[in-house]
Amino acid sequence: MADVGVKGPPRRGAVQASEAGALCPIPAPAGVVDWGEHAKAWEGYAARYGRQQDALTIAARGGFSYAELYHFLGHQPLTYEERPRA
Repeated sequence: MADVGVKGPPRRGAVQASEAGALCPIPAPAGVVDWGEHAKAWEGYAARYGRQQDALTIAARGGFSYAELYHFLGHQPLTYEERPRA
């Protein structure tokens, strides 16, 4: 749910599901992470791919996958929570 009337970055960033693979040995369902952790992963992304897409743009396009978070953070996301199934 959007933070209506709240200015600034979102409080949470979406996480896309991912299978275990080369970037991450851990499969994970879709979920969310704290915005600070999403932004920290974006720093790793920007260092590798450039700053053409900012953290908000990536979030608007569905967020990082769990594997991408693992890869760009260098560890499992600490604030990851599985998104409840509807």
